[in-house]
Formats: sequence, structure tokens, C-alpha cells
Amino acid sequence: MLTGTESREQLYVALSRGRSTNHLHLSPGPIDDQDPAHPDLTPARRGSDGPADPLELLRTVLARTDQRLSATSTLIVAADRARQLHAAVERYLDAHALAETPRSLGTEQATSGGPLHWLPPPPPADDGELAEYVQQRADLVHALAATITADHLPDTAWADQLRGADPDLARRLAVWRAATGATDHPHPVGPQASPTPAVRAELQELLAAHLPEPDDDAVDRSLDDRPSRARQEQALRMPARNDGRARGVSR
Repeated sequence: MLTGTESREQLYVALSRGRSTNHLHLSPGPIDDQDPAHPDLTPARRGSDGPADPLELLRTVLARTDQRLSATSTLIVAADRARQLHAAVERYLDAHALAETPRSLGTEQATSGGPLHWLPPPPPADDGELAEYVQQRADLVHALAATITADHLPDTAWADQLRGADPDLARRLAVWRAATGATDHPHPVGPQASPTPAVRAELQELLAAHLPEPDDDAVDRSLDDRPSRARQEQALRMPARNDGRARGVSR
């Protein structure tokens, strides 16, 4: 039974302990972790907006890892422009919120027109040292976004098809995926719970002309048709699969 808080290493251990079969239960809604009696069995949290997509919960778990990176991998990740862009956007938004707080009372704040068109614009330069810092964060976001190309899309059939059909849209999608932290998500427009739902919907509409079935990604089809093979080939590609390593992960 998944609560959505597990890592893919924990999921591998859970789905490899059965002698004959392994079954995975995906809750149709968020788990109420405030219930002291049955926190993993309560399918709905008070105030929930509605049932969640079970496959989206599975993708969330698969995207989370407890594996520690080596020094070489850490350097590679640190030099990854897409990851740098996501971090820069997060820092820009944090700094922007801090700078806007004193000015927010009685004023209507712009929500677009920033270093990326869906980000809020920096405050006026005459607002002091903090405004200057926000502008520096905006300049960094703009500079990093300029380094993202269509080649930053994943090595998948849908990405190859999009790069050939509309290179400009492919680059726009790559920038958006990197900026929102959806670089590794299997779906072209990332998870349903997007930090920029309006942009996600716009991109999905534009992609419909080039990708006949954007919602039927490979993960969904494999999970429906060949769950055992999907579990081995797509979901849980671990460096080592022996029981000794698995027990180490479970601890």
C-alpha cells in the first residue's frame, strides 16, 4: 500500500518480497497522516480537493530516491543547466515574495512578465538593495533559460517526434519542464499538480497537434498491459537487485 511518501528504493523492496506474486495498492486520494489509528488506511484528508490520480502517486514515488550520489555524480548534477534553472527559479520566487511583502498591501501585483513569461516581474529598481538582488536572480534565470535547448527533453519517442515536428515548441517545453522541476517526469507536460497549471494547459493544447495521444505515455501503457515487465524494465531500475542490497535499502 503506497501513501505517496515512499522512495523508489522502498518500493522495489516492497514489490520484490512475495514468493509467487506482488500486489500494489494505490490509494485514490491523499492519505490522512493525522489519523493516529489508521494513518495508511484513511483514503481522504479533510479539506481534500478531490481524489488523486493513483498513477500520479506512483510516478511521485518513482521520482523520489534515497540513493546517495557519488562525488562524480554530484558534480555532474551541479553542472546540469536544467537543474540549475529550477533552483534559480525557486530562489527568484522566494526573493520576489520577500521583496513584494512590504508593497503588497492595497496594491495589485502582476503575475507574469518576469524573466520567464509566466513568472512575476521584478520590483522597481528604486526599491532598494533587496530589489537589486531580485533583479540579479531574474538575470540568472534568463541566462540559464537561454542555455536550455530541445536536446534537454528526455530520450523518448514523443520527444524525438516533437523535435522534428516543431523545434521551437520543443525548446519551449524543455525550458518549462526544467524551470518547474519536471525534467525527469515521463509525461510531456509533467505531473498534474503543476506549479504553473495555466502554462501546462497551454502547452498540452499545443502538443496535441504533434502528439496524437499525449496522455497515453509509455509508463501508463506498460503498467496496464505488462505490470511485471514495467516493474522490472521501467519503474525500478536499481544498480543492484540482490537480496543483500535490498535488505540494506530497507534498513
